[in-house]
Amino acid sequence: MSTVLTTEPTKLRAGDSISWTKSFGDYTSANGYQLKYRVIGSAGIAAAVSATADGDGWSCTITKAISTTLAAGIYTLIGWVEKGLERVTVSETSIQILTNLVDATLATDTRSHARKTLTLIEAAIESYAVRPVEQISIAGRTWTRPSLDILNRLRSKYAKLVRIEVEKERRAKGLAPKQIVAQFPPIS
Repeated sequence: MSTVLTTEPTKLRAGDSISWTKSFGDYTSANGYQLKYRVIGSAGIAAAVSATADGDGWSCTITKAISTTLAAGIYTLIGWVEKGLERVTVSETSIQILTNLVDATLATDTRSHARKTLTLIEAAIESYAVRPVEQISIAGRTWTRPSLDILNRLRSKYAKLVRIEVEKERRAKGLAPKQIVAQFPPIS
């Protein structure tokens, strides 16, 4: 049995379906208003979402068939009511479409941006052990790579972002946050 939301969804995995109910005070299905939604992406992708009258409100669904067509990314879920020549926008929500892992046929890197970037930064730091050169010129072209100081600062920044993600994941699973124990020297 699936749970029906009472607000527009903010996250959906491609290939899944999701349902919610909505009502908008003066704009009721009983008064002849029709609710419509579209999912709109930056790549020009737009998909209609079904909204069926249900009492004074509506039952809305993004179907599997619709979500399967959406690539992972951030989209806008826009809702409006219409009656005759009248049209009123009643909702505008960002919705994150997650990668369809169930139907994935190729290797899919599901790590976050922070985790991917941290891996790349650490690889760049390790490369200094093999080639400790910051700048090289060949045939009039100069290539400069970030200094170890900059890479270490970036590593600290992205390691912190990854730690924040880990703590959010732990809380979402109902686990206690990791405790950091620090010992300070006595104050004299």
